[in-house]
Amino acid sequence: MFDTIASGMMAYQQFLMLAGGFICLSLGILLVGNEVYWRLRAIHVAGIIAGVRHKGNVFYPVYRYQMPTGEVQEATSNIGSAGLAGKETGRMVPLLVFTDTPNEARASGSWAFGAVGLILLLPAAWLIYAALTRYAITQMTIYVATAMLCYSGMKLHRILFAKTGNLSLKGWKAAMRQRHEQEMQGIPVQRIEDLVPPGSTQKMAARQAKNMRLAGPLLLIGGLLMIWGGVHIGTSLAELLQYGVTAKGQVVAMQSRASASGDYYAVVAFTDASGTQRQFEDSISTNPPEFQAGDIVTVLYLPHDPQHSAMIDRGTANYLGPVLLLLFGTVFSIVGGVMTRRSRHRPT
Repeated sequence: MFDTIASGMMAYQQFLMLAGGFICLSLGILLVGNEVYWRLRAIHVAGIIAGVRHKGNVFYPVYRYQMPTGEVQEATSNIGSAGLAGKETGRMVPLLVFTDTPNEARASGSWAFGAVGLILLLPAAWLIYAALTRYAITQMTIYVATAMLCYSGMKLHRILFAKTGNLSLKGWKAAMRQRHEQEMQGIPVQRIEDLVPPGSTQKMAARQAKNMRLAGPLLLIGGLLMIWGGVHIGTSLAELLQYGVTAKGQVVAMQSRASASGDYYAVVAFTDASGTQRQFEDSISTNPPEFQAGDIVTVLYLPHDPQHSAMIDRGTANYLGPVLLLLFGTVFSIVGGVMTRRSRHRPT
């Protein structure tokens, strides 16, 4: 009875991590996809900032621009911030606009949605990786996941249909846009210079430029270090997979690391090809423990250095570490490079 309850709790924790990971993954893909869609489908027009709408501590720029047909349009950005820089009245702004919805525009220099989407991919990858490596997928996992998915699906169905009715994705987006427009229409357009003390916008611009000059190189260096780590680990893993041999090993103990997380790592004993008894500590630690004493595992090692190269063979999960390092290292390097380049060309 106790084992069933414990198994159910572990399966529930695993489902929560998987659900959180897939939610972050879905949101990240949605935001990145939205960014790509705007870049590919929208047209570029020149506009000016006609003012801002002030809601709480957030300023939403109001753009005024002329369509290729000669029609003058005005739109409130759906992206607001507490920052003052870049919102000066009369400032020229390159915009992205859809021809079929000319009253909707966004600054072409803003990559906020795409950046947030890419950032969300990081916790998504960690949560999914942790859920699949820290917990074993058992029948209890399937039972709990099925029950939670059914319950969550019904609740989500009721919430969405109660608010928006039976709408398609396109209809839902139109309803959200209309709701934002109605909310903004109730807020008057004002000059940002009339809302803040004199000189504040210039000081904010200088502060943001300084932060950009610092953040860009840090992201770039961090990304390059992650790429180096991914290449180093991937090269070692490739050598191990190409020249290594396997042996049956047994978990002789689960040791706790001296850290606040209290993670456990496996101590594995195996016999190499020469008949020598060897023992090593697994490099991956988890909480709750991934194995139990007495579990049989597959050990992968290099014949010329079995003591220092031995690792538990986890199949395709072996590749997750270097792949994630290369993926996010590339993303951080690109973002850091773009920020560094823009900060050098931005006037101080």
